Amino acid sequence: MTTDQISAAIVAAEMRAAERPPEPWRLRWWFEDRSGRLVLGQAPNLAAGAATGLQIIGRAPFVPQKGRAVAGLLGQVATGLWGADELIRGVTPARRVIGAATLGVLAARAAGQRRRRT
Repeated sequence: MTTDQISAAIVAAEMRAAERPPEPWRLRWWFEDRSGRLVLGQAPNLAAGAATGLQIIGRAPFVPQKGRAVAGLLGQVATGLWGADELIRGVTPARRVIGAATLGVLAARAAGQRRRRT
């Protein structure tokens, strides 16, 4: 198969997927990308990796208190960036929902901390 044939097949599949109406009642729909391919896993992006690493450092007992506080705050920021990125550019509907839920949890935590301070 030549690259032109492969490109034509991909374009045809994307056009068929675009013509289908959304079917959120189907479990598979939540895990399909825009071309109709099933996406169950994906390598983490930089924001996800940074958020995970910073959250681990923020909870490590051998790190000084100030370092844990800074790492924890930066981890929250990286988590928010990751959630916003997934909400906007998520490959599947499930990834976009996870991004929205992440932002919701961060907002609820921030509101709870603000209430405790006042």
